Amino acid sequence: MRSLIKPQRNKKGQNQAFGILILVVVLVLIMFFGVAFALGGAVIDWTADEVTPVLTDLGVVGSTNLTQIADVTVVPINNVVQSMSWMIGIIYFVMLLGALMLAFMYRSSGNKALIIFFFILVIVLILVSFFISNIYESYYDGTGEMGTRLQDMKVASFLIIQSPMIMLVIALISGMIMFTPNENEVYV
Repeated sequence: MRSLIKPQRNKKGQNQAFGILILVVVLVLIMFFGVAFALGGAVIDWTADEVTPVLTDLGVVGSTNLTQIADVTVVPINNVVQSMSWMIGIIYFVMLLGALMLAFMYRSSGNKALIIFFFILVIVLILVSFFISNIYESYYDGTGEMGTRLQDMKVASFLIIQSPMIMLVIALISGMIMFTPNENEVYV
């Protein structure tokens, strides 16, 4: 006679594999966002340096003093743009720490065979970070305006150029967190 109740599958290993995949994908996306923020910030900084002097020297048009209006509107925006060089680095660092916190969400000692899956994804992560780091470094080493702006972004540039080592450290710490047992798990 057939049983009417279907046996429940243990999906713990599948959930942890999904968590490992999510962690690596998030780290790759953070690297892409970091490079995009740094390059975009350099372009915005460059544009602001070109446009701000022009807008602040417009003078009087009709009965409106555009120089005073620019002092109230354009100059504060330019101040924010000029401080983007360190803000981008701090945002990138906070995103990396946030990704490290993902390891706590998927913490389970589960299936030990997933360690192999984890190390394969870590190797892929390191290779992608080498690729991203080299692309960024080619812009960073440039002698043009873009290279100069990226060199001014000390924190962000350091974190992006050193991303293979940083990603390795984050991945190893995340692996230690993910593959250690919870307090709720019983040791047998």
